[in-house]
Amino acid sequence: MLMKILIIGYGSIGQRHARLLAAAGHDIAVVSARTVDNYRSFTSLKEALTDFPPDFVIVASVTSQHGTDLDALSELGYVNSVLVEKPLLAALPTGSHARPTFSVRVAYNLRFHPVIISLRKALEGRRIFACHIIAGQHLSQWRPGRDILSTYSANKAAGGGVTRDLSHELDLAQYVFGPLSLLASHSARVGSVTVDSEDVAVAILSSTACPLITIHLNYLDRQPRRQWIVITDTGTIEADLVKSTFSIDGESKVVPLTPDETYKRMHQAVLTGEAGPCDWDEGIATVALLDKIAPL
Repeated sequence: MLMKILIIGYGSIGQRHARLLAAAGHDIAVVSARTVDNYRSFTSLKEALTDFPPDFVIVASVTSQHGTDLDALSELGYVNSVLVEKPLLAALPTGSHARPTFSVRVAYNLRFHPVIISLRKALEGRRIFACHIIAGQHLSQWRPGRDILSTYSANKAAGGGVTRDLSHELDLAQYVFGPLSLLASHSARVGSVTVDSEDVAVAILSSTACPLITIHLNYLDRQPRRQWIVITDTGTIEADLVKSTFSIDGESKVVPLTPDETYKRMHQAVLTGEAGPCDWDEGIATVALLDKIAPL
């Protein structure tokens, strides 16, 4: 079913959502202070909800604005579903963090990466001993042509920092192994790619399915990588989300991945109400971990 979809925020990720959903035939409008050439646009959320009453909303503003945008949607009486770019919030608010009355999903699109799908299937029936996850890419490669120190990633106040930018790994660990307990962590600014946000972070976690999980994140690696090593009772599984390869005990295969496939699968799932996307409770659990690993 084709929908009227309102996108709040028109940075690179908002533009990607708009492009893919428009190509799928949906009617797109945008709330942004930026100039928007290809879609109907508004500078006021209230005006957008009145003149373009949407079937679905995507919150793609900077991380520090997510909570404000969700509150505004509630106050303006919006009742349909929402997809919020990751992470759900920059930090848990002081006091309560009441669930909105509308349905909220979080845009952790890598849940739909075919390598992660293969990994979850391969782990069925295995006893898992340990998992090591590493993800990193030099921040200068993220937004070519822009001054990296001017981006939200480089600034704590905007919700930046590698822990929140690469929170995919925490969400995926939760998705694969179940609820996580943080055993230890450390984060720091060790390079010069940010103003004051952390550029490296390490977490040691545990879950009922996997007693030892280590996650290393960084903004400094000039060789982009997203790799998993999972040690089980019947073999070692390696997964590489950048190269889209998957191996068990060294027998490697390439897992086909088409451009924008993870986003298209995620959009399909959230728009049709399928199981799989990160929900409110899972999103809040990840934010709670972020607060402990790299407090703002």
